[in-house]
Parts: sequence; structure tokens; C-alpha cells
Amino acid sequence: MTKIKRETDDTNVYYTVTWSRLMKVDKYDIINKVPSMAGMMELYFMDEKKKLVKFHFCRTWLSGIRATLRMITDPDLITNEDQKKILREKECYFRYSVSDSDGDMQDLLFFFSELFYEGKSVLKDSGRFRKIFVKEKSADKIITI
Repeated sequence: MTKIKRETDDTNVYYTVTWSRLMKVDKYDIINKVPSMAGMMELYFMDEKKKLVKFHFCRTWLSGIRATLRMITDPDLITNEDQKKILREKECYFRYSVSDSDGDMQDLLFFFSELFYEGKSVLKDSGRFRKIFVKEKSADKIITI
């Protein structure tokens, strides 16, 4: 199951993020196959060397994964010009993981943004734990840590 699991030892947190299979961005597949639950998602494009490149990641709470994915993968709905160009010109993919905790997603978004932006993220963690540790599980063997 594509779910985020949390374990703690009073001061530290240990997350296991189990990702969905990677799926090609297609509005009909998103509508029919993606849950409308809260969670996190990542967007990738295929570069010229046939390598997947992550270009967007986010969490969603109230609107759910399905609605958020529909919005952020439709070039006619988004305002970010770089993302719009990627969606129009590249073969794009997504994956997601379900969560029932906004605080957990805040910690994970902070953790992944620190990696993605090489320690220059402006996001904050939830403040509940001293250190955050993350393990990813992916049937597609796409591990970003």
C-alpha cells in the first residue's frame, strides 16, 4: 500500500514512505486511478538520455492527491512557466504516497526539499522532533535518498 508510516523514539522520527508505481501523466488515469486522499506526490520528466528527472514535489491535505495532481499536471491550469513548458514538451510521470497526518507531510516535505535544494530550502519542519530520518520503498526501484 502506498502509505507513509511513522515511528519515533521520543526525540527522533523515522518515516517509511511507500510510493505508488510511477505512472505517466494522463488526466484520465489520474481521475480513474489516483485516490482523493491526503498525501504527497512527485513529478518527473524523461530527459534526452532517458533518465527521470524530478521537477516538482508537494503535499496536499484538503483537496486530495487526485485533484491536486489534475491541477498541477494541466499546462492550461498552472501559472509556473517552467513547469508549463516541461508538461507541454516532455514525457512526464508522477507517483504518490497517502498520509493521514499533515505534520508528517510537513516533516517529509522539509526533508525532501533539503535534499532537492541542497540544504537551501526555505521550508520548515513540524518542530515535533529533533532529527528526521526517511526510508523510501518503491516497486519501480526509484529511490531519491
